[in-house]
Amino acid sequence: PTTNSTLYSAPFTLSSNATGKAISAQDGETSDVVSATYEFATATPVANIAAYQVIADGTVVMFNNPVNVLAQSANKRYLYVKDNSGYALIYSDCGQTYVNGDVIPAGFVGTKKTYNGEPELADPLSGFQPASGNSPIAPTTPFTANQVGHATFANYVSMDEVTFTKDGNNYTLTDASGNTCAVYFGTMGVNAPSDLNAKYDVIGIVGSYGNENTVYQLLPTFCKKHTNPGEGFGWGDMGDTPDNTEVTFEVESTVIWQSGLYLYAMDQTGFGLAYGNVGQTYNHGDKIPAGFGGKKTTYKGEPELAAVQSGQPLPGFQAASGNERPTPEEITVNEVNHDHWAHYVVLKNAMINAEATIITQNGATCEMYNKTFNATLPEDLSVPHTIYGVVAVFNNYQILPISFDYPPGEAPVPEPEDVANINELYALSTGAQGHFTTPLTTIFQSGPNLYVKDVDGNYSLVYGTVAYTEFVNGDFINDAVASWTTYQNNKQMVPKAETFVKAGHGTAVEPEVMPIEEVSQDMVHWFLGFEDVAIVTEEDKTYVQDETGRIQLFDKFGVITEGLDLSAVNYVEGFLTIYKGELELYPITLGGGEVPCGMKGDVNNDGEINIADINALIDIILSGNTVDACTFWRADIAEDGELGIADVNAIIDRILSL
Repeated sequence: PTTNSTLYSAPFTLSSNATGKAISAQDGETSDVVSATYEFATATPVANIAAYQVIADGTVVMFNNPVNVLAQSANKRYLYVKDNSGYALIYSDCGQTYVNGDVIPAGFVGTKKTYNGEPELADPLSGFQPASGNSPIAPTTPFTANQVGHATFANYVSMDEVTFTKDGNNYTLTDASGNTCAVYFGTMGVNAPSDLNAKYDVIGIVGSYGNENTVYQLLPTFCKKHTNPGEGFGWGDMGDTPDNTEVTFEVESTVIWQSGLYLYAMDQTGFGLAYGNVGQTYNHGDKIPAGFGGKKTTYKGEPELAAVQSGQPLPGFQAASGNERPTPEEITVNEVNHDHWAHYVVLKNAMINAEATIITQNGATCEMYNKTFNATLPEDLSVPHTIYGVVAVFNNYQILPISFDYPPGEAPVPEPEDVANINELYALSTGAQGHFTTPLTTIFQSGPNLYVKDVDGNYSLVYGTVAYTEFVNGDFINDAVASWTTYQNNKQMVPKAETFVKAGHGTAVEPEVMPIEEVSQDMVHWFLGFEDVAIVTEEDKTYVQDETGRIQLFDKFGVITEGLDLSAVNYVEGFLTIYKGELELYPITLGGGEVPCGMKGDVNNDGEINIADINALIDIILSGNTVDACTFWRADIAEDGELGIADVNAIIDRILSL
């Protein structure tokens, strides 16, 4: 090469044997020519795993047959496979993600090596293609711990009723017959269980460790507590379940307390928390039938049951099958810790500080948080009290009070005081219940969030579980009973669930349309509308702005959907909120041009598309009545200019695709 030759400043690919030559040049001076020759190795074809295992180390091999996946680690460094001739480990990332039963097509290439006393197909790897099919492979059973060894290396096996012991950082597995083997947690994504006194059912891969004096060990891919006939998965099994695992509870649960998205419960196996919308309202002591479930997650070091898909209800929760109130455990403030997390407890002779944030007992203290369940505080905090509650965790372990001085539901309950509007409710003491003598009109409902307006034009957020879950704008509630609490220094209502039911439907609430500069903190929870606006995004924050000012949008209710052209939006409706001292808007409508009619398919205009809209559409079609232009637009899902069976089919297709 010369200084006139092609300059290569980026990597390039060789596809055949080649010799590369290069020089360097600077200030008119050039170096000597250097060269390097690259020869492509020829892969030796092998017919199957058995043939690969006996070939010499260092040989590049190409498999002429497909193999079946047993398991792959999350980091993709360990891939265990089998065919009709044997079992094998493929080590290092092959560039593909596989699951049990996947079929890896023939043609993949790797280098045969021996490591930890056993053959492995290792770097450089190439030719791995996506799975060509899947047929799940069951683990070998029966299998005993004394079979873990060279003859079963890379086998996929199962053992029930095993126990684990720990010596330093090493674990030993003992099977039901007393045989033992080494077990190594973590490689395949399963961590060691915390309760070493229990029996477990385990599935795993036989692995090896050590080039000399090789130790064979089980690498668990699955591990859960063993259950006998009549028993099953319960709250006590959540801690040892890997995160993001979908679980189904096989035993009946007893409700400790439910408030909003928090449901604390217990069963014969332990205690736990379901966080999210369960679609049911429960009382203290209610029995929840087996069959409910969700996804295991971890929050602040403790297990939670959450929705499988974000924003969706937790599946399988049924109406209570009975009621039997649980008995609380008496503990001290020193026992408000991990060992009692989610337990139903009682603390006696406890002092509560004036801010209702600290409990003192015999000179020791723990934290208390009274905004989750909004228990009515005792009037006199200068004397000791008995506290019934649940042990929870945030930054520290703390008590969530359910009731004071009396078990839940057993305290003398004063009659709610009559109130004529929201402001009169807010004038009562915190936790005191008010009975509305005038209707409340609903505006919007999503999960535990229900926005209402009273007859005098006051707005409020009602936060918590209510008996009716399909409120739409214009529905009204008679004889509602509620108390109040504060969030971000703003008052909001806490409902008495069974009193929040639909009494009828009246006039829908129109938003308060105003320029953004007129928005103020005393309008928190108001229903607002802004015209002639633009949506702008700056530093990952989205704002609605007009010529007078702007306010940040927080898409709490998911109206900013994929494909929505924000540049076309010129009208916004939503609810004012405040977060960390800054005003924000929760949008519920984004429209362009004229004030929008809502969402296509949302026939009843409740902000959601579900079975209720199918019923509303059928009612419109069968009645033959003329509907207003906006309702017609929302109901004409087929967009053929008429309402009929084509629209019913179209909305069903849309719901099924959600």
